[in-house]
Amino acid sequence: MALHGEPPSLEDALRVRPYTLTGGRTRPHWDLQVDTLLAAHPEASGVQLDPESEQIRAMCSTPTAFGQLAGHLRQPGVVARILVSDLLDQNALVIAEAREDSDGPDLQLLEDVLAGLRRL
Repeated sequence: MALHGEPPSLEDALRVRPYTLTGGRTRPHWDLQVDTLLAAHPEASGVQLDPESEQIRAMCSTPTAFGQLAGHLRQPGVVARILVSDLLDQNALVIAEAREDSDGPDLQLLEDVLAGLRRL
């Protein structure tokens, strides 16, 4: 971050403020848990999305846990929840159902979620 009187760095200049991404909103419409699986809606490929939303949709091309997704976004958790909620409202994402043949949560998925949370 630039000190007072110094010009901002390129990284600081390109960073989008969280309130800009959420339009000032502070509450998501959906109750998303860390282990909520999200997937890109297969029929929503023609939807026009902003770059952040398109990035989220691309990351959900295969079912992805919200916690893992939030870790990759490098935004506060509430911002990630609002952005994902917006995509669910637009039907660009869907909440994926857990596989019924599963004996429990996938260990690799849990490790990825934990790593994402540690990066927050």
